[in-house]
Amino acid sequence: MPNICCSSRRHSLWYNLHSAQKQIQLTNDADTCRIQDDDAMSMPQSLTIKTPAKTTTTPVLHIKSPLRPELRLTHYEEQQISGDKMTQNQAISALVWLLLLTTPVKSGEPWMDHFEDTREESPHDDDAIMERRWQLGYENYRLRCEKFEMEADQTPAVRTRIAGGELATRGMFPYQVGLVIQLSGADLVKCGGSLITPQFVLTAAHCLTDAIAATIYTGAITFADSDDSVEVIQVTHRDFLVYPDYLGFGGYNDLALIRLPRGVRTSEQVQTIELAGEFMHQNFLVGQVVTLSGWGYLGDSAEKRTRLLQYLDAEVIDQERCICYFLPGLVSQRRHLCTDGSNGRGACNGDSGGPVVHHWRNVSYLIGVTSFGSAEGCEVGGPTVYTRITAYLPWIRQQTAMTN
Repeated sequence: MPNICCSSRRHSLWYNLHSAQKQIQLTNDADTCRIQDDDAMSMPQSLTIKTPAKTTTTPVLHIKSPLRPELRLTHYEEQQISGDKMTQNQAISALVWLLLLTTPVKSGEPWMDHFEDTREESPHDDDAIMERRWQLGYENYRLRCEKFEMEADQTPAVRTRIAGGELATRGMFPYQVGLVIQLSGADLVKCGGSLITPQFVLTAAHCLTDAIAATIYTGAITFADSDDSVEVIQVTHRDFLVYPDYLGFGGYNDLALIRLPRGVRTSEQVQTIELAGEFMHQNFLVGQVVTLSGWGYLGDSAEKRTRLLQYLDAEVIDQERCICYFLPGLVSQRRHLCTDGSNGRGACNGDSGGPVVHHWRNVSYLIGVTSFGSAEGCEVGGPTVYTRITAYLPWIRQQTAMTN
């Protein structure tokens, strides 16, 4: 059985491996996080993760679901549990690793040489990308990221985070879908999704980890509402189409489709959304204001949960800045995009799988699916990370028979 020993690290990832095949034991008798497992797939025999400097007595691997809260009873409004209890009950898995000082990097060398190559992307690039990231030692990584860390140290703490949003009105986000997902252990979780065709919902793969069924709500402003204007659809695990290269944890290739048994009834309150085109690449989006929406917490405590749909506008940040905020290898140059979380504006627990949208020439385009954020919580001002739609257009089109 693998073992992890931890100290402190400023930034890490909200990872919940609810269906982890290997249980990982957490101890607190070492200065670093180390994992050892003879049969762990493609993993180095040890890893080192630093955790927040503020933490001196407990490790930071009290890891929350990637923006996905866990529910314990049958009815959502009675079941949400606090973040502290949630972290005690979740299966902990953190297959997040790095090899230290294996590839020397001079501070003057181009960034792209070591994080991504610029060749044409192919479906088989994932393993090579991950391997190149492992080879970037932590100290070399810091050479690239010191400037961002100094800026972060000067950023004041924030109190609120959709956190920091506003209440949506009916019909404002007709593509927004609410998901109540039943796990094999009888627990329920809530996530968001986007209606991309009358018969397909796009969401995050981690929302469906260990899921056996789901209830889908279209046209709702209040989460899990079932008034006459809301259509409620039941699906089973046979209707889940998880991206084939999703590893079963975390935020890499964190994308899934849900096939509905019938097409939804479209109206002013229920409509599909256009997918981002290939031209909406990173350089096109950096600095642009985008809109995210969801029923997630308004902050880190259970008292800040809400059943009312919230939204906010946020700015897409440079990917280098986002990569530097997290541990090496967690954020992809090509497969993720990030929004600025300063001033307490970003996604939070319960927003996973929901949409981030760019409005361009009077058309709303789905550019990303909410995936993860900082392990320190929703209120620290860290970036929100999304699965980038343009990296997965061929797969989405193939599965849904979309022609454009």
